Amino acid sequence: MSAEFGTSRSGTTSGGYQANRHRGEKGSVAMNSIANDVARARIRDLRAEALAGSRARRLIAAQRWQRRAERAARRAQLARSAVW
Repeated sequence: MSAEFGTSRSGTTSGGYQANRHRGEKGSVAMNSIANDVARARIRDLRAEALAGSRARRLIAAQRWQRRAERAARRAQLARSAVW
């Protein structure tokens, strides 16, 4: 038995429990899957946030152009009435 870790060569501790030196394949796959799911969710949230911001910017720009067009129409109306 190794005095440093309290384990025998078979990988069990003096209490008979399996030493957790290496994670089994299933554990690695499960943790990898969870990490991938979290990463995908984060990317999905970031894309949704970016899309919402993009829509908001386009709406603000459209409103700005509408106000400019309305002012130009008023100026044109005033110019027409001043000529006649």
